[in-house]
Amino acid sequence: MTLEFKAVNRFEAVFKVQLLSYLRLTKIN
Repeated sequence: MTLEFKAVNRFEAVFKVQLLSYLRLTKIN
């Protein structure tokens, strides 16, 4: 695995978590 691939995976993981938390906030409100 290259460092670039790891960086992309990490970015996607963080993006998904932020997206889920954002959707959760909109559902609550």
